[in-house]
Amino acid sequence: MSCERLQEFMDILNYPKTSIDKFQLFTREFGFLDVFIGLQSFTDETNMLDVTQKIQTLFQDAAFDFYVLYLTEHFDFYASEVQNKILLAKRDIRAKYSFPEISLPLSPKFVMDIIPSVLENIGRLLKRHDPYSPLYVPETILEHIKDVSKELKFLQYFFCFVSQRFIEPKSQHHVNFFAHVLAVVGHASTLTWLYLPDFAPEQINLMLSDFLRMRVKPIEPCIRKIYVDVLQTLKSTIQSGWYFNIRYEHAVDSEASFVETMLHNLVGIPTKSNSTERVVLKDHLKILQKMLEFLRANIFRVLRKDLEFLLRDIETVVIDVGLLVYSLYEDEEEKEDMAPGEVNQAQVFDLSGNIQSLSIVIYLTIRKAFHLICQGFMD
Repeated sequence: MSCERLQEFMDILNYPKTSIDKFQLFTREFGFLDVFIGLQSFTDETNMLDVTQKIQTLFQDAAFDFYVLYLTEHFDFYASEVQNKILLAKRDIRAKYSFPEISLPLSPKFVMDIIPSVLENIGRLLKRHDPYSPLYVPETILEHIKDVSKELKFLQYFFCFVSQRFIEPKSQHHVNFFAHVLAVVGHASTLTWLYLPDFAPEQINLMLSDFLRMRVKPIEPCIRKIYVDVLQTLKSTIQSGWYFNIRYEHAVDSEASFVETMLHNLVGIPTKSNSTERVVLKDHLKILQKMLEFLRANIFRVLRKDLEFLLRDIETVVIDVGLLVYSLYEDEEEKEDMAPGEVNQAQVFDLSGNIQSLSIVIYLTIRKAFHLICQGFMD
């Protein structure tokens, strides 16, 4: 008996709200379990096999028993008993679980399919409920869960941009990127699932903040390297003359979303230096951000029949945007190691020059798009 079929029974029977909440909690847990099982299938962690099998069997038995008991007075008692067993099983998993190491081959399609499931599961946590409901999530945790959801959405944009453009055989940089995204998305889902509601809000918030900083955002050099390497691979592929077989509208959609992701990362760059060079760089960053917003607003104005003439230019620009944004994070790290005022002037001005050149390319690309649109109207 599937959870969807059980939900139909609950809706028809007009159960008390407490019973419905208990059932919805079970279906919510089932969604997180499904992601967890999918994630484990790509790892080689033998120490997790017993606890994974245990909780999987528990859910399968519970789904069947819910169907048998749905008309009886014992439903509420059984639902509470099942939830207690689930909590105990989750504690067993917590004792052995760590950030997943993806060791088995995976397809980009699997990762692309699992991201919406994770976002949907996390989205269910954001729904507000009565504090006495088993579905309740403390308000103090909701903002951190929203941050996780937002960062995963931007990572999804990045993944979509890359996965549409890789060619077989995959380079090691593609393999690393795909594995990283799966591990991050699966870990985000598993963290929220395993630690709610056992841990205090402060502990959960700290874990989620550390997770975003250490595993998702381009702050840590090892994470940033994964992002930079895969973008460099895409750029090299374009420069070699090979072009990607993508439907034009899909290409433009993913380009626009990728630019939005880079805008988000651009805003997240720390600004600690008050030197003259820092002011110059900050001014150029503002110009770059405006030009990216200009590109984002006008990227859909390109006529479909003429898009093939612009696609290569746009691809190169948005990849350069990504590489430049990540290089700015590196520049900030280097300045943190210097004494106040000891800013590498040459590097700052080089970056400012790159930003200025990139802004010009964006402007020329958009001007070309408007020119083609005008030509289309004249024809």
